[in-house]
Amino acid sequence: MGVLAKRNYARSYYQTGMMYSENKEGKYNPAVMVNHCVDGICFEANKALNPGFDIRIKLINNSPDSEYSPEAYKIFSGKVKWCKEIDETSHFGIGVQFCKAMNQKLC
Repeated sequence: MGVLAKRNYARSYYQTGMMYSENKEGKYNPAVMVNHCVDGICFEANKALNPGFDIRIKLINNSPDSEYSPEAYKIFSGKVKWCKEIDETSHFGIGVQFCKAMNQKLC
């Protein structure tokens, strides 16, 4: 049985459209955010991303519920921490840790 990592912040479950880019100048690909917290985000996409990979994220709905919600930022960067295949149709869950926590106004 695996050991679960202790989280630093509580997760908020909220699904919304988002886009991600695999490099600073690259094309943005569609995805769906599943949940978020102050220092990270989980989303689903049709492509696997390798852990350690740098990524830029853009949320489609920029109407913040609070000062620290991910919608308060137009574009932010992070690092892929994990990637797991959800089903056999090339659908993946991806966990990203932000470069700075959202309460530090990263972008």
